[in-house]
Amino acid sequence: MLSGPVKNICLLIILVLWPGPAVFSAPAHRITGQFLVIENPAALKIYNKYEQRISAQELSLFKPYCALRLTGINLTLSDNFTLADRIELNGETFYLLKTNRKMLDTSQHAGYLKEFNGVVIIEDTVEIRSGNSIHLQIPAPAAGKISLPAGSSLRRIFTSGRLTYVQLLDQTGQFGWCNLPARGAWRKFRQPVTAANLHDIFGRIQPVFERYNSLYHQSFQYFNSRSAVQKTIPYWQVELKGQLISAELRQVSDLQFFQNSMPYLVNEIQQQLYNTSLQITRTDGGIEIK
Repeated sequence: MLSGPVKNICLLIILVLWPGPAVFSAPAHRITGQFLVIENPAALKIYNKYEQRISAQELSLFKPYCALRLTGINLTLSDNFTLADRIELNGETFYLLKTNRKMLDTSQHAGYLKEFNGVVIIEDTVEIRSGNSIHLQIPAPAAGKISLPAGSSLRRIFTSGRLTYVQLLDQTGQFGWCNLPARGAWRKFRQPVTAANLHDIFGRIQPVFERYNSLYHQSFQYFNSRSAVQKTIPYWQVELKGQLISAELRQVSDLQFFQNSMPYLVNEIQQQLYNTSLQITRTDGGIEIK
């Protein structure tokens, strides 16, 4: 197992030197990820992004069978003792505490629990156009089936094989599987961007840049401690400017040196922009989202 500094160096080498797609306006390949689907996630021990026990309001987000995206596995929290998996739910970061590297804390009370690896992330919203032809299948052991009438709205989360894992956008917020036909029985729609949801999107995007800034800081510190040549540590400065979000890479002597890493950063940002009309464009010093 790689130590923290060495792992960060490996990540930096991959980010900087690995050739990536040059087009920023849309992903050049399908984005994949890992998800946990849990019958009773509220039974787990959960910390928020501040590594504190979640509030009742935060706990209400953890609905039965919700899809929890895994973004970090077997992490040690800031107390240098607590083991946890980092997840993302509704754009927010949380930590699922673990008793060991293979078991979530109190998972014996969580019921059905299944991990889905390498699934294709979608994250958009569709509307059912043809009633009674599409059903929502609740995961085992509940295994119920709900007929979806025309006009029903679904949040598509990820696909696994021919099935799509979705959330019903109604008062129930039910999660489950759909076998959506290729087209015709449903249509995709995007939400208009307002000042309110642009501010919300900015709040979801900031942690992405913060993670990259942390990686740059740790890795350059490691290199500088072992070299007579001291390099300045680059960082992303992100600002909300009216109707656009601006991100500029600062303190970097050769911007071209970082060009190959940007598509990976952009792919992470695009995951937060699904179901909106926002687009990512390249600027001389970074990127803009508008």
